[in-house]
Amino acid sequence: MRERGSGTVVWVGSVAGWKGDAAGGDYCGSRFTLGGMFIYSFREEVAHLGIKSLLVEPGYCITPTNTNTNTNTIQTQIQTTPLPKHAAMTAYSGHQPDSPFKAAERIIEVVKIEGMESGRPFPTRLVLGSDALKVVKEKWESTLALLGEWEDVGRSTDF
Repeated sequence: MRERGSGTVVWVGSVAGWKGDAAGGDYCGSRFTLGGMFIYSFREEVAHLGIKSLLVEPGYCITPTNTNTNTNTIQTQIQTTPLPKHAAMTAYSGHQPDSPFKAAERIIEVVKIEGMESGRPFPTRLVLGSDALKVVKEKWESTLALLGEWEDVGRSTDF
């Protein structure tokens, strides 16, 4: 990419990076980290080389992520993950609303700037799936409301 002076690095995040989950703090935290550390910092570090960076944040795709063969629960004296939550996640597996195949098609189109994506500025983040769009919009709206409610306190530390 450096030699060519062009290219795109695609990072795969998740809607989970926009909200916490009682049963997945480690996963949600790792997805959240992609947004700040890699996307914004990395983008600035390589832009002068002609390299673009894209964080794809899909919603819940039908994948075997939450099946019993992919997850383990360890019984401890302190129950940190509510068992009903784990059971709900396992039951949800196979019923997620988003198609990983359609997501892959959209990602390729965005990187190539083709199809329904052509004519738009290249995004830094790409939220895929109506479920993910809902989560991200609600997060932004609640954050803007919080900023408005606490703006006087936030400004009170200025010189």
